[in-house]
Amino acid sequence: MHVNISGAGVIVHAKHCANAIKLTEFLSPSEVQQLLANSHFEAPANPHTPVYPSLAKWGQFKQDNMNVAAASELPAVAIKPADRAGYK
Repeated sequence: MHVNISGAGVIVHAKHCANAIKLTEFLSPSEVQQLLANSHFEAPANPHTPVYPSLAKWGQFKQDNMNVAAASELPAVAIKPADRAGYK
């Protein structure tokens, strides 16, 4: 299954570090996560946020603990299943 991964972070030398932290904190609470996730039919990043009802019907998300960086090491191999399935 293909899954997009989204995240937020602040790099050490960010010019506007305090504002970046404020934005990340603003987007993190359950209420905001619910608005964001429900408007895009996605799973929320905050684990305390209820999952959109139609997604919840699919059952509990089973996270793969694979190192995401490792996926970029073999892009030609990783893309083959998507190509075979006609995923564009």
